[in-house]
Amino acid sequence: RKPGTYAANSLTAWIKSNGAIEIDFAGFGNLAGPGGEIETWYAYGEAVNPGGLSWVPGPALTSCTIPDSGDIHAGLSWKLWNKINVVPCNSACEYNDDAIITLVVQNQKCWIDPETGLFAD
Repeated sequence: RKPGTYAANSLTAWIKSNGAIEIDFAGFGNLAGPGGEIETWYAYGEAVNPGGLSWVPGPALTSCTIPDSGDIHAGLSWKLWNKINVVPCNSACEYNDDAIITLVVQNQKCWIDPETGLFAD
């Protein structure tokens, strides 16, 4: 069914926190395989479909922040979408890209004294 542009929900996460969360992306790029490279973009957010989201080329995907809000306190569904552009010269084979996503809880406080196990002053 090539050529064409295809989008998919590649990851869904339930995120709940009492503070902002930074999401770091490392190693994202175009899909690669014996048949060459396939242009790849990503979009992220709470949207059920990616229609209103901004697409970022894989190599330019670095980080985003989910701000502190009532929504994140209650918990929210966050999605990472991917979109590929398959061209006639992309041979049929497996294409992949290895990447890492890291969630960083922002503005954490040390509430427990590590020596006593009691609340810290």
